[in-house]
Amino acid sequence: DGKADSIIENMEKSKRVIIILSDKYDENEWCKFECQRAEILELNNGRIIFIKYHPEADEMIENEPWKSRVKGRKVFSPGEKKSERRWFWGKIKYELPVR
Repeated sequence: DGKADSIIENMEKSKRVIIILSDKYDENEWCKFECQRAEILELNNGRIIFIKYHPEADEMIENEPWKSRVKGRKVFSPGEKKSERRWFWGKIKYELPVR
């Protein structure tokens, strides 16, 4: 499949893979495919960053299989307050490689 090949190729070229967990993330087959592929790539590089974008993502990662997926990995949330969001972007920027 062309779309799958493109996703895999671009992930392999990337230094980081950012997975944005929304309330519907687990319902989308492409999202699940991307996450599974990122996990395979990460075994060698440790490059997945999870972002909890929706309050339901908190509940999602408390249960399997997500609990195991995020264990020991970087997980960030923008937060509710403006001050939390400012720190959030700084943390994300810090985690990204310099060009």
